[in-house]
Amino acid sequence: MTAGDVKGVLKKAVLHISAVIKGILFTGFSIQILMGIYWMGCHYLQVQDFAEADSVLYLWIFRLTGENPQIMFLVQLLFAFYAAYRFVDLLCFRSGGSCPGYRKLYVVWGSLAILTFPFAMQCHLALQPFSLMGSLFLLTLSFFYEMIVCPQGFPGGKKGLRRKAGFLTAAVLCAGFMTMLSGVADRHEEEPECSLASAMASRMAWPDLWSDFEYWPEDLREIAGDVVWQASLSADNMKILFAALEERAGREAAGEYCRQIAEIGWRYHSSDIIHRICWDMLGYTMTPFVFRQQMEGVLFDSYTGSNYEAMQMHMPVYTKRYVEYSCWWFGCCLVLAVGLAILHIFTVRRLSDKRSVLAGGVCILAAGVLVTALAMRGAGRMDYRYTIAVNELWLLWALRQMCGGAGISRGKAESAGSEPICAAEAGGQSEV
Repeated sequence: MTAGDVKGVLKKAVLHISAVIKGILFTGFSIQILMGIYWMGCHYLQVQDFAEADSVLYLWIFRLTGENPQIMFLVQLLFAFYAAYRFVDLLCFRSGGSCPGYRKLYVVWGSLAILTFPFAMQCHLALQPFSLMGSLFLLTLSFFYEMIVCPQGFPGGKKGLRRKAGFLTAAVLCAGFMTMLSGVADRHEEEPECSLASAMASRMAWPDLWSDFEYWPEDLREIAGDVVWQASLSADNMKILFAALEERAGREAAGEYCRQIAEIGWRYHSSDIIHRICWDMLGYTMTPFVFRQQMEGVLFDSYTGSNYEAMQMHMPVYTKRYVEYSCWWFGCCLVLAVGLAILHIFTVRRLSDKRSVLAGGVCILAAGVLVTALAMRGAGRMDYRYTIAVNELWLLWALRQMCGGAGISRGKAESAGSEPICAAEAGGQSEV
């Protein structure tokens, strides 16, 4: 057997292994889709037990629907599907994916795979702003992605520049609406000011607040002594401490006291603080990996338990199976996607082009900034609902690998006189 024969056998083996992996991905995502659609159908007429949204903009949008939960759910589901549809279409086709015919069917299927991610589905059927925030985050990234990876879609000259300016404006507006929906600009007058110093005090001092009290300066202990114990019971109670400092010492002095509290906490517990921050960031970035440990109370305080309790209120047994399967599948699909990426590099013998790497960098940077900001805003407040879109980016990447993994591109196939076959439409057959 010649070296050329060995190379041909290896290439065929890679293509068949790739086809098998794509078939597994297609099956696994399809099971999640069916489970998610059933959960959605059973919960559409129900309302999860969450407190009223803090966002003024979200409450205004809700009033436009006549304050009808089912209409609001429909708006959130349609908007989330549109954002996912746009991103799947960009990733799998307009940026060089290799799946040809039945394009719309595949994009719809991929969009449903993103829509039925359980933590996202919970947000889509809740009267909270997190569904719209996640969809706006995906739309923001999709506008940047299209400008970077798909420049051929823009005409030349001034017309193309105007269109790019329009995309940039749309991205900025989406980011602005997402920020407003988060409620950061809706502080009530009686609430203490949210500052970097207070955020650092919460992040660095809690949950060691009570044990560190003896290290505080004497004037700080006198001012805050009667509220420290109450503040140490919950991270949310840190607002009580900050309000007391502002009321008794003034806003400027309160900021200085917050910095002292943060410095003392860091001085005595720096390793524990770093550990908690890292777990917070992992929880926001890959929620399914830490979900089970959070539910067992192993890691740190978070809103995961109360969120999950609201999610399974009407169908506890089925919700448990739906979430457990999706968490297991999240890890499996990423492992399979990594395998496809390696096979793809082995087949084409080159890495991704510069524009794709740049677009991926933009997505990673945006997700990293969001995750870091959330993790540093205070201790004990990890809430996966804020980053459902970040978790969906992993699924989008897996779908991208499924569509454009090991095999030959559409252009090369057509130049060779053959038609590539997508695993989604051929039951996992290899691209030949």
